[in-house]
Amino acid sequence: MRSARITLGLAGALLGYLALFGPLVLVPQLLAGHGSVVRTGQILSALPAGFGVAALTAEAVLPPRLRNRTRGSIGAAACAAVMVMLIFMSSSTVGIVVLLGLAGVSLGVLVPANNALIMRTGAASSAGTLGGLVNMARGIGTTLGIALVTLALHVGDSADRGRPDGTLAFAMLAAAAACAAVIAATIRPLPGAPGGKPGGEAAAPGATGAFS
Repeated sequence: MRSARITLGLAGALLGYLALFGPLVLVPQLLAGHGSVVRTGQILSALPAGFGVAALTAEAVLPPRLRNRTRGSIGAAACAAVMVMLIFMSSSTVGIVVLLGLAGVSLGVLVPANNALIMRTGAASSAGTLGGLVNMARGIGTTLGIALVTLALHVGDSADRGRPDGTLAFAMLAAAAACAAVIAATIRPLPGAPGGKPGGEAAAPGATGAFS
């Protein structure tokens, strides 16, 4: 934890998971009364679906020259923009599905790239410890996402409207994603890039793939 790179990476992971799991609690509350629970579940599935698609295909689709810090920063910034757009979205099914899907895609770019940064900051013998730290950040981020979104709903609730107001919650999620973008851009790359390019990210022993 004395390594600034690891600390920043864990902070980025925490914020990424916060932005990922927060909407899973927020959106059903906002859609209550706008259709059946089945419809709500189908709409909400766009977020994890987008995350899965991006996590599986980003390595093949994104240019190989993009380093993890760049990918993480782009993904987090895109997520922040989507969360801001969700503030102004009505109960339109298509619009919400598209935005949730885009949020999932952006987080599917951020989270794997950020986790790869963390895992490549130490020797292969430290992989177990680093993996445990990533899991810790995921657990804390998930819990905070649920708790802060719930708190924001209560704080932003208006009795005269008679329905939840997600403005504060979405603003909080956007701020978390924006902070993750700044963190990803701030992380200093490991010295010595594959192929001899200076300022890149060296892979840990045995690591391969475009996320190295």
